[in-house]
Amino acid sequence: MFLYKAAKYINLTWQIKKVNIQAALEYRFNFIIQIALGMFVDLLYFMLWMVFFDKFNSVSGWTLQDTALVLSIAWFGWALTDIITGGISQLAERITQGQLDYYMLMPHNILWHMSVNYTEISSFGTIPASFVMFYYAGPITIARCIAFFMLSIVSGMIFYNFLVITQSIGFYIRNFDPVAHELMVAMSNLIFYPYQTFSNTLKFISMFIIPSFFMAVLPAQIMQSFSYYKLGILVAFWFITFILALRLFNKGLQAYESGSLVQANI
Repeated sequence: MFLYKAAKYINLTWQIKKVNIQAALEYRFNFIIQIALGMFVDLLYFMLWMVFFDKFNSVSGWTLQDTALVLSIAWFGWALTDIITGGISQLAERITQGQLDYYMLMPHNILWHMSVNYTEISSFGTIPASFVMFYYAGPITIARCIAFFMLSIVSGMIFYNFLVITQSIGFYIRNFDPVAHELMVAMSNLIFYPYQTFSNTLKFISMFIIPSFFMAVLPAQIMQSFSYYKLGILVAFWFITFILALRLFNKGLQAYESGSLVQANI
């Protein structure tokens, strides 16, 4: 039963993604420009670090290879989240505007449906950019490539949990969507800068408030020096945030259903 249901949702996700991409291809030039700009911006940020580390070999022991590895894992995971579940970043806005009604009328899981209903096209450009960064992150071997893909997927899943948690706060605090967006920007900024240079306060924030450490730094550490202990911590953090995300969303959805925002838009 579970496998049948999972297969059904995977197939539905695939069909929705195809429709999204086909719709974007109606404006082919726009489609290409979005992907090209996504790749260009990501590579431009990385080139800034290449120029920096060309003049300074390391910062507190942090090198270009460290930066490349952290960014490649984080950006690939981020891109997967944006492509597959891009709609989740619009949750708080939809809550504010009372636009969840459409999804509540559907027979499928509301969180899943709302998440997969949107595809961020520019993130298709982030994927090749992350491969370029990975090239600079050390030797390319089959084992490292497999580890890169697996850890990037976990990174993306942690990022998704973070988005569900921050966006679901919109159920409890009205007009929270600008704050949710800024928290996502803060995550991006924390990933971009060398973790070794952070103060103790900033390290605490990057672990327990805006978890860039678990999304980017810890996966990179596992790749550099594999440890079952670190892998266990990473998986445990994903599981804890997954449960928290589901609880926040489901409790908030119950309040939304019984509130005055619900209007059937047919």
